[in-house]
Amino acid sequence: MAWIAGLDEAGRGPVLGNLVVCAYACQEENQAELTKIGVKDSKMLTAQKRRDLFDQILSIGKASIVERTAADLNVSMKRFSLNDIEAQQMAEALEQLEKTIPFEAGKMKMEHHGKKEKNRKKTTLKNANDVLDAVYIDTPDPTLSTYERRMKRFYTGGAKLVLSHKADQKYPVVSAASVLAKVTRDASIQRLKDEFGEDFGSGYSHDARTIAFLQKHWTNKAHPMHAHVRQQWATAKNLNIRQFKLDGFI
Repeated sequence: MAWIAGLDEAGRGPVLGNLVVCAYACQEENQAELTKIGVKDSKMLTAQKRRDLFDQILSIGKASIVERTAADLNVSMKRFSLNDIEAQQMAEALEQLEKTIPFEAGKMKMEHHGKKEKNRKKTTLKNANDVLDAVYIDTPDPTLSTYERRMKRFYTGGAKLVLSHKADQKYPVVSAASVLAKVTRDASIQRLKDEFGEDFGSGYSHDARTIAFLQKHWTNKAHPMHAHVRQQWATAKNLNIRQFKLDGFI
């Protein structure tokens, strides 16, 4: 049976903490097993359910997780858009995953969800079962072709890429990737809370606990939180120029 893979992220928008991307693959026939154990878009699951599913998902397939720290993002955002950074991170995760699976992928082909693929190049496989048939990607760009161009810049592998909005709700392999990414992101946030000795919430700028935490420590440049703040985010910039006026935050 052919392999299929999914790509998704966790922590794209927060002002605090890492951006996590997961590439997950399983044999196509095992997608039904993912659904059977309750895998779905991570946002539709409780934190405890996501943690319970983590090892079960890994027992069904393989995964590669790539993290970018806030410090990494602060440097990258000076040159690249967030969508470019995410595409680069997805390409890295996918290429790492490909090294762990005994398949021989065909020539790269991009496919937009809902459109039929044409003229895919045929390849000679070592084994009929050893092929990565498709990689499903939860796409952040409103226009699928825009993210297609981004992926082409960074991905050099041979798998067919299927771009789709809300892929984490459509394809079990993407749902699985979203769960693994979210559990990894949550664990990294918990480590920061333990380090700081404070519960600062989710790390997102819409979270009042996060904003209160940032306001409390912003002027103390020796506080360890500064190493984990995304300085290029408008929230952080507003803390500098608007003197903690909450109505100025996004």
